[in-house]
Amino acid sequence: MFRSRVAEAYLKKLNKNVIVTSAGIIRGYTPLNKREVDTAKEFGITLSGKPQGLSIDLIRDQDMIINVADDVPQSIFNNKEYIDLKKTKLVAWKIPDNVGATNLAKLRMIVRTIMKKVDKLNNDLQRKK
Repeated sequence: MFRSRVAEAYLKKLNKNVIVTSAGIIRGYTPLNKREVDTAKEFGITLSGKPQGLSIDLIRDQDMIINVADDVPQSIFNNKEYIDLKKTKLVAWKIPDNVGATNLAKLRMIVRTIMKKVDKLNNDLQRKK
């Protein structure tokens, strides 16, 4: 949940004109811990609210789905019964998991990696206007 929530919050901070929602495979059962929230805050990213879980209704009408995680198979999103693959762009970022990341340096590396990916995404979205 941490990776997608960081990506969502950072993109919302950069671009007020884009509608972005994050969701995890596991529906918010694992709340973000204080270290994760504090690490994101170091980079000016505020993580708030309860995480939501992935659902067919949520993914059905998206223009783009970004699989932030490296441990979630992309094939989950390749189901033409749920997603119009002609309309919806699928992207895989493969950001490493932070489970058990007591190492602050690892959490910071994850946030920096996500920020670079979001910066590029935002620049691409701005060019397409």
